[in-house]
Amino acid sequence: MVNVSFFPDRESKTRIGDKVLCWQSGRIFDQEKETKLAPLPLTFLKYLSQNPGELISREQLLDAVWENRYVSDDAIRGVVKKLREALCDDAKSPRYIKTIPLKGYMLIAGVSEVIEKEAELSGDKTTRLSFLWLLCTVITALIIGYLVMFYPPESANVKTPTINIEQLTHLSGEEEDGDFSELLQTILFSYTKDDSEPPALYRKNLLSRQVERLSFEKAGHFHARFSPDSTRVSYIRETDVGLESIVANYSAKGLSDITAVTGPNSDKEVLSWSSDGTSLYFRSSQFELNSITSAIYRYRLSDKYWQQITFPHVKGSGNHLAEESPNGRYLAVVRNTAERRYSLLVLDLVSKEIKSEVPLPFVPTKLLWLDGENKRLAMSSFKGELYYFDSGSNVLLPQSINQPGINDIFYHCGVRCFYMHQHKLNRTDIIEIPNPFEPSLAVTGMHHESNSAEYHPVYNLVGDSFYFYSKEGLTIHLMRKTLGQASEKLFSVSAGHIINQLSIHPEEQYIAGKIEGRAFIYNQQTKKLTFITSPEEFVNIASWDRGGQFLYFSRLEQNRYVLLKYNVSSGEVTVAGNDIKGRYELKDGRNFVIDDKDRLYELVSKNSQKFIVTLPQIGLGSWQIQGEFLYFVEPKGMSVFMNRINMINSKEERKVLFKNSWVPEFSLHSQGKKMLVIKTLSDEGNLVKVQWSN
Repeated sequence: MVNVSFFPDRESKTRIGDKVLCWQSGRIFDQEKETKLAPLPLTFLKYLSQNPGELISREQLLDAVWENRYVSDDAIRGVVKKLREALCDDAKSPRYIKTIPLKGYMLIAGVSEVIEKEAELSGDKTTRLSFLWLLCTVITALIIGYLVMFYPPESANVKTPTINIEQLTHLSGEEEDGDFSELLQTILFSYTKDDSEPPALYRKNLLSRQVERLSFEKAGHFHARFSPDSTRVSYIRETDVGLESIVANYSAKGLSDITAVTGPNSDKEVLSWSSDGTSLYFRSSQFELNSITSAIYRYRLSDKYWQQITFPHVKGSGNHLAEESPNGRYLAVVRNTAERRYSLLVLDLVSKEIKSEVPLPFVPTKLLWLDGENKRLAMSSFKGELYYFDSGSNVLLPQSINQPGINDIFYHCGVRCFYMHQHKLNRTDIIEIPNPFEPSLAVTGMHHESNSAEYHPVYNLVGDSFYFYSKEGLTIHLMRKTLGQASEKLFSVSAGHIINQLSIHPEEQYIAGKIEGRAFIYNQQTKKLTFITSPEEFVNIASWDRGGQFLYFSRLEQNRYVLLKYNVSSGEVTVAGNDIKGRYELKDGRNFVIDDKDRLYELVSKNSQKFIVTLPQIGLGSWQIQGEFLYFVEPKGMSVFMNRINMINSKEERKVLFKNSWVPEFSLHSQGKKMLVIKTLSDEGNLVKVQWSN
């Protein structure tokens, strides 16, 4: 990785074309004007200037400028646009930065270091520029001081802060999803000892150190939140029937007057309290997110009045988080705009305007207003990313954690201090289990154990090896496991990425899948990884054709799915059908398709098709055909169910695959006797206080 400092040595200046750039202050000068660059465009230009005349790819930019954080092409183009404006450059007739379509960018202007005597200008111009450079230095120092005090410095020249971790809870199991009442000095959280029982609500008083259980019924309890005055609690209660959003009175005696605001069949689930405690914010239920775009609703407790607050029209699943500012003026909302693409919106609830809207380079799971303020926020993810956002200046800055397993902020305890969650890294193992519909079969079941978390297993065509991805610290590896041999690492990406929808070539020459939403093909012979779609495309991987020449995948175009096929020999992409999400060709000669409404059909003849079922999930790993049977998983309530349909006589069967599990995936062996599944391990997680210090 190339590290680029925002603020090089004091006298460092570079001539780029007819401009002179002061790296320390970030200002561009010429004979007529001066322009100040923000840190990100400055870093971008610095990297280009270190490689003048060379084609710089998107991947190089992500590595050197964004330090492998996920960003969209729109974000990169936005930085280039700001640079062109500062350089007075024209994209159509560039003199500085040339865009090479689908490849990257190139600095085409001449680059040379400025010698001070050469840089001197005559008369008052010299004095004025010298004064301005001095002024820039002072202003820059003040800005850095402000950022160091209130935000995490990310410059390579800044000493990496020390992270102090103090345990707040340490039960023998998993404590998570915390909330803290400063008034009562009490933490509210969900706790389970192991997967044999659903999570219950617990509390811990930090003064007395006493831990108490609050719920005892056979149901899962999640997302407990204190009201602003700590007299009430909201939470989600989960049973096999569905989710209920609950409000209860809270006191030293525990919970009382427990009331279900929404029933188990509701399409909404509770998120947070309003700042005055009179209302609650809800989102569309996660059970419904496969079929609808989630919006944010406000529910007034006094008269049970519902008001829809947001109206997202996006390709993604919509709004996931909502937190009202302490003064009740603003509502911060996290919105999924497309697969693994998120934005932060700050809504002015009085003027009904959007105060801020910024794309996010990560997937937020927690959102928090800081210090009782009404413009500064912190956001964190399950993977451990942590960002600050100032809605006044629209500045988004990362806080380095570099401690795997630390995630999910829930209370701001001071300058660079948060209450967070800490979990062990090995959360899942891959295991083989007998086909649940064939219990009499005598089979052995492999248990793939390691110190890493493993996901998305899929057998090859004959079932003598399988593929999966493994998360190890800050890296994710695509792995192959051949029975009787050690696991083999194929390639690695940053842990900020997700690998999924793996599809194995019939002869195992290629592996297809998605990395952060982009379709890829990995050639096992040449060890070459090739992306076949851009981050802007919304795609679903289907499968290989029977002969292994084409990869079928679908792309969303103008709100309709188009089925495409990629030729691995020529790299050509052609249209194979409309309003189809996937085509699946079995080795026995049968063909199946899934339409844009998730309906599975068998293609009986050229002009005839037979309807099988509407699938609850259509991602690879959620369904599979073996002989005359269709298998598919269906998460509901606290359980994951395995369904089997006989496609000849339409007989349906259903078994519980897992209880208290959140990984509804499987891969059926070619002989149909056993399957690979993800086993959620009994976790060891605690709530911790995390303090950064230099």
